[in-house]
Amino acid sequence: SAFDSPMRYEEITERLKSLSNPESVGGMAQFGIKTENTYGTFVLTLTKIAEKLTEHLVQQLWVSGIHGARILASMAEDPKTVTEEQLEHLVGDFDSWDLATMFTDLLEKTGIACVKVVEWSTREEKFVKWAGFARVAS
Repeated sequence: SAFDSPMRYEEITERLKSLSNPESVGGMAQFGIKTENTYGTFVLTLTKIAEKLTEHLVQQLWVSGIHGARILASMAEDPKTVTEEQLEHLVGDFDSWDLATMFTDLLEKTGIACVKVVEWSTREEKFVKWAGFARVAS
């Protein structure tokens, strides 16, 4: 698929930049969301892009450190193939409550949400703990 190539990754990150919304970024800051590497791309836009991504590209987007790219990656990750080890690795990168909250949609689809909710809600890391409680709340 065309989405596998590094050029596609560049196209997607450029698209995220082109959809940047400075007002949204300012609003995010007011709600305590880390705004470094944040473009303020709307979640509905990310949802449309997520439907077209391959696993390889999902991994590239996550490691980019771009806020919207990580949310996009959590939306596009295949819950049927993601492992518990991968989930644990990914939660170590949480740096905001909105990413942790969005990530719980993936968690719910994995079949191990109940186990992870119990584990994560007792963890010390602020946003991992947040994810555990956010899943329960939703």
